[in-house]
Amino acid sequence: MHVPQATKSQPSVIRIPDDEMTFTCTASGGPGGQNVNKRHTRVRLSFDVLQSSSLNLEQKTQILRHPKLQHLVHGDGIISIVTQSHRTQGQNKEAAVEQLHALLHEALKPTKERIPGGRPPGLKFPPSEHRKRQQRRAEAAERDRLRDGDSY
Repeated sequence: MHVPQATKSQPSVIRIPDDEMTFTCTASGGPGGQNVNKRHTRVRLSFDVLQSSSLNLEQKTQILRHPKLQHLVHGDGIISIVTQSHRTQGQNKEAAVEQLHALLHEALKPTKERIPGGRPPGLKFPPSEHRKRQQRRAEAAERDRLRDGDSY
């Protein structure tokens, strides 16, 4: 079973058993020199969200609707992640699992409710009062200009 590493800022939330993940290995075009032609180091991790027994219905819905996962979800709720950045199959498998856990953690993170902010510090009056004040100042400036006999 792969268990995400817990950190101080991100406690581990989800535990996904190995039997719920499917790995497919193919030849990679990434780093590896001559080894790249002989070894199957590219790893495709497939995770069926809908069939997962480690997630409840609410979590499944939250994952499938998350905007950062939309491009990774294919067909009937299957998340597909491809990695080929490392030279070995084992390292690519670990990277794919870490990426899956990071994405699931991001998708299941509770969203903060927006707290409406106050008025900007430079705006001392309500917006309607501010507009009226600007208009009064513009009219006063125009009166002063006409009184002094200035013209454009």
